[in-house]
Amino acid sequence: MGGKESLLTTSIITAALSDRVVNSTLQLSSQGARWLLRNSQQAASAVAVFQSLSTIRGSGGLANLALNGLRIQDFQVPDELNDYETFTIDTSDIITDYYEYTTSTSHAFVIFRTENGNVYMCHLVGEHSNSDNSPALYVQVRKLNSSHWQPRNIPVRQPGREVTCDMLRRYIDNRIVNWGHYVYSENDCRHFAMIIASDLDLVSKMKFFNDEKQFKKTLQLFDKHKEQNIETCSNSIIIQALKACTQLRDLKRGSLIHRLISSQIKNDSSIVFSLIQLYMQCGDVTNAQSLFDTIIKKSLSIYGIMMKGYIKNNMPNKAIELFHQIKKPDEIIIIFLFNAGAKLESTEALHLIKETLSQIPKSFFSNVRLVASALDALMKCGDILHAQSLFNKSKNKSLSMYGVMMKGYVKHNRPHEAIELFNQIKDPDEVIILLLFNAYAQIGSTEVLSLIKKKSLEIPQSFYSNDYLVASLLDALIKCDDLAYAQSLFNSSRCKTISMFGAMMSGFNKENNPFKTLSLFNEMKISGIKPNRIIYLCLIKALSQIGDYSLCKSFIEEIPNHFLIDNQCQTALIDMYGKSGCIDQAKQIFAKMSQLDHIGYTAMINSYGLNGMGTQAVELYHQMPLKSKNEVTHVCVLNACSHSGLVDEARSIFQNAQIKTLKIFTSMVDCLSRASFFEEAQKLIDEFEHNQQSVLPMYMALLSGVRNDKNSQLSQQIYDRMKQRFPEINNSLTPAMVLLANIYASSGEINKASDIKIQLAKSGAKKKVGLSWTVVLGQLYEFRAHDQTHPRSSEIYAEMEKISKELIEHGHQYDSSWVTRPLDHDETIASVLCGHSEKLAIAWNFVANPTTSRIQVTKNLRVCGDCHRATKLIAAIRQCEIVVRDANHALVKCNDLTYAQSFFDASIKNGVGMYAVMMNGYNKENNPLKTLNLFYQMKDKNHSIIYLHVIKALSRIGDYKLSQSIIEQIPNDLLHDNQIQTVLIDMWGKSGSIDKVKELFDKISQSNQYQYAAIINAYGLNGMGIQAIEIYRQISLNLIDEITHICILNACSHSGLVQEARSIFENIPIKTVSIYTTMVYQR
Repeated sequence: MGGKESLLTTSIITAALSDRVVNSTLQLSSQGARWLLRNSQQAASAVAVFQSLSTIRGSGGLANLALNGLRIQDFQVPDELNDYETFTIDTSDIITDYYEYTTSTSHAFVIFRTENGNVYMCHLVGEHSNSDNSPALYVQVRKLNSSHWQPRNIPVRQPGREVTCDMLRRYIDNRIVNWGHYVYSENDCRHFAMIIASDLDLVSKMKFFNDEKQFKKTLQLFDKHKEQNIETCSNSIIIQALKACTQLRDLKRGSLIHRLISSQIKNDSSIVFSLIQLYMQCGDVTNAQSLFDTIIKKSLSIYGIMMKGYIKNNMPNKAIELFHQIKKPDEIIIIFLFNAGAKLESTEALHLIKETLSQIPKSFFSNVRLVASALDALMKCGDILHAQSLFNKSKNKSLSMYGVMMKGYVKHNRPHEAIELFNQIKDPDEVIILLLFNAYAQIGSTEVLSLIKKKSLEIPQSFYSNDYLVASLLDALIKCDDLAYAQSLFNSSRCKTISMFGAMMSGFNKENNPFKTLSLFNEMKISGIKPNRIIYLCLIKALSQIGDYSLCKSFIEEIPNHFLIDNQCQTALIDMYGKSGCIDQAKQIFAKMSQLDHIGYTAMINSYGLNGMGTQAVELYHQMPLKSKNEVTHVCVLNACSHSGLVDEARSIFQNAQIKTLKIFTSMVDCLSRASFFEEAQKLIDEFEHNQQSVLPMYMALLSGVRNDKNSQLSQQIYDRMKQRFPEINNSLTPAMVLLANIYASSGEINKASDIKIQLAKSGAKKKVGLSWTVVLGQLYEFRAHDQTHPRSSEIYAEMEKISKELIEHGHQYDSSWVTRPLDHDETIASVLCGHSEKLAIAWNFVANPTTSRIQVTKNLRVCGDCHRATKLIAAIRQCEIVVRDANHALVKCNDLTYAQSFFDASIKNGVGMYAVMMNGYNKENNPLKTLNLFYQMKDKNHSIIYLHVIKALSRIGDYKLSQSIIEQIPNDLLHDNQIQTVLIDMWGKSGSIDKVKELFDKISQSNQYQYAAIINAYGLNGMGIQAIEIYRQISLNLIDEITHICILNACSHSGLVQEARSIFENIPIKTVSIYTTMVYQR
């Protein structure tokens, strides 16, 4: 039998095996039978029929069978075979084995046994006489009693390749052929064979593409051959198309196919199965549920696919509800139940799992997949002892069982037990090695590091193609503090995957090297790797460490919106904005969070604390549910109290903390030490050490507080106590020695400070290098103390000298206590302190952008007291907001008018510059009366800068008489100053004195763009829109800018000149946001 004709015989058998068979018989006419016999000498034997099945590929269960290499054996047919029984074959049932034989009367039989214990017989009869004595070919399928499985000495075989067996179904439904006793003619046979062959060929190709994961090509084939005539598609074609849609998660396409075949699937469980799978995979649980509800007789496989779908869509409770509807669950259903329980990780789920384990048949425990699922569920629900007992009782332990046990141990922070279990495995696979690396990472010690490296050299080279394994290895190396080895491994990898990038980015963040994290993120973009949530979390954390708002903004704009509403990302963003000094943005995100958890609350409390808003942090802390407060929450609120000097509030919070951990004690010691309550802080340390071992961070917090108090005697006592408490960790005392040396230097005891530094040098201990970084015009810059590496260093130092003169003019005195080493012959106190990295970073901002209004600097060490005071004064002098964040994550926001005022009030002699700074500050804060008060205090008033600020204050007040009285004091020579003339036009306009405006404007020999804008604005404020337009028409185009356009549009608005405004707006070449806004508000 060969070619397309041979497929007809196959189709007869496959039709008989479909789930519609009810002891059915197919008849061929005498011509049809002879045609078959001519084309196959063995048509009457089971061999020919079932060998032809092996040429076709497909997928499914009993209805998708391939059998290979059958041999005929003589055997007697049981008498019971003559008894007819009506039945329906479950297409999801799986053939496990079969045997075949023939009788002496040329009857050929094949007996099949299924996974569910069913036994079926396929009976193929050769040439046979019909009632009209014409020959015919019969194929019958009957369901047998399980006792009929009697192979005796006949070889039992297992199915070979699978085959799609229901090609005829569509044609039968559409009456191309009739099911039952239809007689086929020779022409029918030929035509039908060609159609079937075409279908089989298409299914074979579609399945090939699906197997090769080329799902789009599968759908392209489907489009080309069948979309225009979908009603004639066999269910196998539909199933392959739906499988492709499922894998692509193409819900739209799959739904379209569903609609096109909706009238044809009522009795077709295999397609319903595929559709449910599609909807569940695409997250459309409603449609899947709807299809499920239409099925009258639900098979276990249908229940199974629904349970699996619920679990996938994070609805494990629904899966368990479905489980309770099943009377006799099989092993697969039990596995899904355990998976649902593992997803829930609840006490109720654990109870159900243990109850089920006690009730299922003992034979189920031979299913290693079932046992592995049970172990996983027990581990995830926290019953480690029960999991261990079940694992130990299992005779045949599979790798998956070892894997879930190791994973469970790691989950419950028991890595040593995971490693112990690993040592029992003879031939571990990639998953087991990955879990081993996870266990090593959890330990994170130097001792483990050598084991990691050893194991990484022992595993097969092929394992390195598993990117998850490599990512796990990288993570383990990083957790064991060998970032260099991890980086070399990462760099040597030819194919870097997203999980590997994630591991490295996390490692760089851990090492406080956020710039390399950003570099990796940019490398990912260049490589075309699309970031996921983990990558964005690493990115946001790196931006938090840098703390520059402009840089944060530029990167955050790249993150898709659906990630920005993710709870974890929102929490990370709150932290980032808090550390960038943008508390308003942090508050906005916090207010929008749909699911507020303890992490979100804690991030917001910490942000308040970093920005000196301790009161708000404490208020939010008290709003938190009690059950949500954990160690981190208490640490953050105590730190907030510490930075804001709220000692009493901190004491109350500490006393009411139910569990006081090491970190909570340390935070409280820090709070007390910052407020100079040293005795109370030491008593708190003594209280902790009464039941606990001494810890270094607690003493460092105390010593840092004493540093601010410049108490060298107490500092030495604390350091001596530290040496007694921690004799084995001298290297860790290096920061304490540096701090002690600085305390001696600040109190004037230079010799003692030098002795400590000499001791440090001899010990080989390395002092951490101070670094400051800032972002200028979108580019990141890094500075060290006295840095000369910048290509424009000469300009930076020139600017710093200029700033230094301004500081001195405004009363700043450099604090020598912050110089902790002897001066060289060419150095001064000022030159040493002006060389600090944070001051150089500030100077570079002014060099690169002289008109900058906001500067951000992040430092890896604590900002010294002199830099702290100087930065605040620089911000006041230059009228620029400066935000500095140091190693303690404290933010110094320097646009602080209150600080500037206290500094001004404390100064014995304030020059013109300081008065001008304060006046400008009051005007910006819309407090013109304070500007005038300062003016009245001044003796030497005749400076243009002073009168500029005074006239601006008068403009805000808008009182004609007050303005007249002060303007009379201005010397005539200053009245001819261009800037003063411009602000006077503005002032008279806002005072309603339009005549004075016109008089002053007419006296100006050559008006500039600012003066034109001022008079247009004055006309507009006084309802003289037409005059404003006349002036506007007189201005040269090169003098018209955004401000001019806004003023003229406002003038039109106040005078109701909408048409004129439209004309002006239409002719503006560049329309900015402000111009659009002004036009929108035309009345």
